[in-house]
Amino acid sequence: MTDRAQSPTPATGVERIHIGAVDRGPRMRAWAPHDVVRRIDDFKPGAGAKLRAEIPPVALESLMRTGRLEWISIRHGREFSAAAYEVLGDAEGDAFFRWMLPAQLDRPVLRGIVRASRAVFGLSPMMLLRATASGWGLAFLEVAQPRIEIVAPQHAILVLDDVCDDALIERAFLRSFGAAFEGFFDVSRVPGRVATTVDNAAKIARYEFVW
Repeated sequence: MTDRAQSPTPATGVERIHIGAVDRGPRMRAWAPHDVVRRIDDFKPGAGAKLRAEIPPVALESLMRTGRLEWISIRHGREFSAAAYEVLGDAEGDAFFRWMLPAQLDRPVLRGIVRASRAVFGLSPMMLLRATASGWGLAFLEVAQPRIEIVAPQHAILVLDDVCDDALIERAFLRSFGAAFEGFFDVSRVPGRVATTVDNAAKIARYEFVW
């Protein structure tokens, strides 16, 4: 166990906020951290115990008190991506979050929608990118403001403006977004890449998609 388990980010602050579901402040749906805990052993057997040891106890307790569709504070939610990268390392952490996005879509209710969309419309990264921007508020509140810059038919940038301090302070949190976005190419079955750039001073994160 590293010092992170005893000193969550920031070192002071996480312990002082409400434990469990929240209705104010920067927050995210709890399904993502729940899936990190539940699925990491499927990705790498034996990693789950190490992950739970890395997560600050207050953050893990908060998640256990929060339903999948309820809101969890970013101060707690970010600790799960941070712990995953701590356990897996940068390269394998990126691979995990890329793997997890299509795995999250491979559920009975969603599986048919994805297959039908691919067959009827041709499921492209641009469609998934637009859906992410338009549906941002279903997953995140008071975290950032998304917008899309179209550079070319197969080149676009998802820009997150006004990224909150609670998201910026943990580098792994925004990095995990870029890794997950690369899963769009696996769902679409086209090659591509996402380049992630974070400007802490400007409070902007940019995810450049090329395929």
